[in-house]
Amino acid sequence: MGFTKLDEGIVESSVWAEDSDTLRVWIYLLAKADSMGVVYVTIPAIALQNGLHLDRVQAILTKFTNPDPNSRSSENEGRRIRIDREPTFSITLLNYMDYRWKDHTHAERQKRYREAHRDVTRDARDASLQSRGTQDRRQKTEDISTKDSCPTPLDESEAAPRKKRKTIAYSEDFLAFWKMYPRPKAKGHAFKAWMGAIRKVEDIATIFDALRLQIPSLMANGDKYCPHPATWLNGCQWEDEGPRTDGDVMTTGPHAGTPILRGL
Repeated sequence: MGFTKLDEGIVESSVWAEDSDTLRVWIYLLAKADSMGVVYVTIPAIALQNGLHLDRVQAILTKFTNPDPNSRSSENEGRRIRIDREPTFSITLLNYMDYRWKDHTHAERQKRYREAHRDVTRDARDASLQSRGTQDRRQKTEDISTKDSCPTPLDESEAAPRKKRKTIAYSEDFLAFWKMYPRPKAKGHAFKAWMGAIRKVEDIATIFDALRLQIPSLMANGDKYCPHPATWLNGCQWEDEGPRTDGDVMTTGPHAGTPILRGL
C-alpha cells in the first residue's frame, strides 16, 4: 500500500482556496503518484473513483495545466501538472521531486526511530531463537546420555551460531526504475548498473523520461528480445535517439504513422 506526505504548507497554497471537487482531485493525484510524481490513471477512472462527472474532472485538470497567478511558486508559471499521452497516458505532478526531497525533520526522526526499533526487535528475536536452540540441543544430549553411556557429541554445524543473511538495500529511485522497466530481470546486476548510470547524468529524470519513450520499441518484438535492465543501463541507452514527430504523426519507431493525441 502506497502513501504520500501531505505538507502543512498546502493550507497556505492557492489550491486550498479552490472548491471541494478541485481539492479532492488534487489530493487524489498526490496519493496515486509514484516515487517520481507520475500518475498512471485515465480521466474516466479519476471521475469514477472520485464520484465526479467526466466533464468536471476534465475542467479541473485543465485548470491544473494552466498558469496560476496566485501560486506561491513562480516555477512553471504556477502550473501544477503536465499531461502526456504517449507512449501511455500519464499525469506528471510538477515540482513533485522538489517537495519529496524537502527536509521533513519530523518524518526523518520517525524514520530513524522505526529503524532503531526494528534493529532492537530483530536482535531480541535472534537471541531468543538462539537460546531456544541451545536448550533443545542440551535436552537432546541429556536424553541420549540416559540411554547410552557413550553420548554422541554435538555436530559442529549444530553448535555454530546462526549467521545473519545479508540483504541488499535498494534505493527508492532504483525501485521506481525497476517497476517501470518492461523486463525486470537480474535485480542485483541491474542495481549495480543503476548506481553507475546515475553518476553519468545530471538529473536521473533523464533516464526515466527516455525509458518511458522507449518502452514501445523495447517491447516491439516481445519480452524475449527486450534487453535486461543492466544491459540497457550499462549501454547508456537512455542517450539513444527516441521517436521523432512530424506535426501530429510519429515518423520513426514501431508506431510510425500513428496520430499523436494532444489536449484533453
